[in-house]
Amino acid sequence: MNLYLIQHGAALSKEEAPLRPLSPDGIVAVKNVANFTKNKIDYGSCEILHSTKLRSKQTAALLAESSGLGVGICEVANLEPLDDVSQIIDQISRKRQDLMIAGHMPHLNKLASRLITGSEDSGCFEFRPGAVVALRKVPSLPGEDTASSRWGVMWMVVPQLLA
Repeated sequence: MNLYLIQHGAALSKEEAPLRPLSPDGIVAVKNVANFTKNKIDYGSCEILHSTKLRSKQTAALLAESSGLGVGICEVANLEPLDDVSQIIDQISRKRQDLMIAGHMPHLNKLASRLITGSEDSGCFEFRPGAVVALRKVPSLPGEDTASSRWGVMWMVVPQLLA
């Protein structure tokens, strides 16, 4: 199973727009990342989850649209910036298909860090708006508790590399 964690694109400030939609630059950056990942992610077998916040939903919609496959997106709880990652980890552990999560900082960094190192506080990645971190579930080692999941990093891309 693959897990793709994407920080929403750059958003307008609360002063500009209280619901904080994606900025024009944020839309362009997410579209660039979506085009880049189109041939690297099997969107046909991928579910896309997003938080309740507009910028996360817009990011998920742009990714789904770029796939050209009519991929559905789903709003779920436990993906807000300050939510406890334990609840989404429980949801991830029940999934069998690839999963993409369009979310927020610091939640995504805590989630990635916990999956990779076992600690939310290790700060493994420097996410940027529109950045994607691709993780893969690693098979259990002989004698290892199969209930616990281990994850490895496949790749990471930030929009600035694609400009």
